[in-house]
Order: sequence, then C-alpha cells, then structure tokens
Amino acid sequence: MTAALKDKSEEGFVLRPFYLLPILFLIPEFLNYREDLSAVLSVWRIAQLGAAAVLTADHILHREKHLITNLVFLLYGLMTFSAYVNGGIESIKSLFWLTVCGIGTVMYVTRAAERSLDRFIAYTRAILFGYVFANLAVMIFCRGGIASGRIGQTIWLLGGKNVILPYLILAETAQLLYLGRKGEPLICPSTLLLITAGIITSLIAESSTTMLVMFLTIAGFGVDAMIKSRVVKQWLTDRKLFVSLVLIFLFIIFFSQGSFITEMVASILNRTPNFNGRTELWAEAMRMIRESPVFGVGTSLVLDVGWRDNMTHAHDLYLNIAVKYGIPSLLVLTLIIYLVYFMNNRRLPALTVYVMSLYLFASIVEVYPLSLLMLLIFMVNRSAVVSGYSKETTETGGKADAAA
Repeated sequence: MTAALKDKSEEGFVLRPFYLLPILFLIPEFLNYREDLSAVLSVWRIAQLGAAAVLTADHILHREKHLITNLVFLLYGLMTFSAYVNGGIESIKSLFWLTVCGIGTVMYVTRAAERSLDRFIAYTRAILFGYVFANLAVMIFCRGGIASGRIGQTIWLLGGKNVILPYLILAETAQLLYLGRKGEPLICPSTLLLITAGIITSLIAESSTTMLVMFLTIAGFGVDAMIKSRVVKQWLTDRKLFVSLVLIFLFIIFFSQGSFITEMVASILNRTPNFNGRTELWAEAMRMIRESPVFGVGTSLVLDVGWRDNMTHAHDLYLNIAVKYGIPSLLVLTLIIYLVYFMNNRRLPALTVYVMSLYLFASIVEVYPLSLLMLLIFMVNRSAVVSGYSKETTETGGKADAAA
C-alpha cells in the first residue's frame, strides 16, 4: 500500500460507527441455544448479512489484490463446493451463516485497517474487552450458565468452556497491538487485568486447555520482559513456529493411537493416554479422510466411536476442516496461516506473534469458530502490513501489500 493508507486518526479517538461492525460478526454463542431469543438472533444475522454483502462488494469494486484475502474466498468456496457435493443445497444452507460471518470478518478487517489502523485496533480492543468481562460477569453471577448446550453442557455468554479461549487470545492480541502502536510498555495494569480475567475464567470453566494457554501466556510475558536477546525474540516470530505447528499436527495424526510417545506425553501433561478420548476421534477422522480425501464428508459430520453420544466434530480444528471439507481446504487454510507468518517478517513485536501462535497450537486439540481465527490472523496480518513497525514496511510496502 502507499501513503494513502497511512493512519488518519492522529486527531484522537472519535466515535465512528463503522468501527463497531465487529459486533455484528461476534454474535454471542448463547443465542444459538435460546429458542426464546430466536428473533434477536435472526435480526442480528440479517444485519450481519447486509454488512458482509456491502463490505464484499466494496472489496470487489476496488479490485483489491490481496493474496491472503483472496485465498479466504477460495477457502470458503472449496468448503461450499464440498458441502454441495456431499449434501446438495440443504448442506450449503447449514454452512451459509458460517461463510457470511467468516468472509464478512475478513472484509471488515481489511477495510478498517486501511482506513485507520489506530482506530481499528482501538475499537476492536474495546469490543473484545467488553465481551471478555461481560462473559466473566455472567460466569461469576450465573455459575449454572444462561443456556444449555449439547449433552447438557453449560453455556455462558460466549459459549461453553471450550469456546471462550479464542476471545481471551483475541483480546490479548488486540491489547498488545494497541500498546505497540502507542509505544507503551506491554505489561501494564490493563494487561494484568485481562490476564487475571483469563485465569479466573479458566478456573470457573474448568478448562484444562484454557488453563494451559493462560500459563503459557504468562510465561511468554515473563520471557519477553526478562530476556533481551534479539535472537530469542526473533525465533518467536520466525516461521519455525509454523513448522513446529505442522510437526505437532503430524505427530498427533501418526502417533495418536497406543504409541509409547503418546503415553509419555500424556504422563507429562497428567492426562489419560487417549487425551480424554480425543485420540479415538482423531483415528476415526483419519479413517473418514482416507475414504473421501478430496471433498470430505460434508457438514453433517458424525464421529461414531462407541460413545453414548456421537461427536459432531473431531476435537481438532485442522482435522475437522479436512474431514468435513477435504484436504484441499486444509491446504488453503495452511497456506493462509503460513503467509501471515511470512508477511510479518519480524515487523510486529515477538510477544504479539507468540500469543497468536498459542491460538494455533490450542486449535490442535479444540475446534474453535473459523471466523474467530480469521479475525485473529487478519488483525495481525493487516497490522504488520499497514503499520510502520519496521523500515521494511515502507521500503517494500507495495510488494508486501500485494501478497497480503
């Protein structure tokens, strides 16, 4: 991009309704479980559809040539085609709102960051903080939840115990980007308050994954504060993290069933050798992928591993994409993630990229909404491309933006 995309918010923070659009794409999960609030959900989705349509039309009319953004269209296109192959129009309908939310989120982040990166980060941070603390208040005062999910799972404002973590990581990432733009210390009262909220949330939810990620977050802040070595910090933002993610994913696929390595890792993490039944789901998912590697099995995924209640997801975001929509869809998602690391090229603080990576690692054992992943990686990507965190941003801005 050129100087035309430089921030226009130097005059200070002013209320701009455009930057409140993320609220349309962040529908609180509990609404999906409350039939008495179905009218509210319908109105929210219609508004979401309108915003996504306008933003997408704007993107097309401006003939934007962002490679990563266009790859998102390819990803959702492949997913939609897979749904059609496996279940026709009815299957596409079940994927429709997920597609609207995902594409709408990407279109908003792309346009908002170009308009004013400072405003975009400030508003997004405020919205995510509001979601995290509102959810925490619900968890404290309504311990039994405000809705009941599948197999009786407790649902709070943002969903069950396994869906809250993405919002915590998103809020932490927005906080780091915000402080980085302002040139303020990353460890400050608001950062500590957010981390404390995350710890309390994980304890109430009794989510081991969230607890582990919060521990790693605190460790990351400690390393960033105590270690001044540029080599260590550069490693955190290098593509080695992406390679590590791929290796862990392959490890889970090939060594999840009854291996000595799996039992050793389980003992270190104080888990059962089957990771609370996850390895059984992963093995069944791999079997289904081998049967239909190109198009997957479609949106009506059911994993029958002999449990009382069959699972409708693979407890692994990446395997879930592959088993539902085929290996080509997973490869496109992998390319998008790789390009985010590649385009960053040490432009953002190491801690910011580290926190984003925690989301990607956690997705190996959980299935989070794809739209939230899109919000995270595009928030980081557009911040790296549009901002001036490094000299390279201005020297190679044109080439970087074309790829980003």
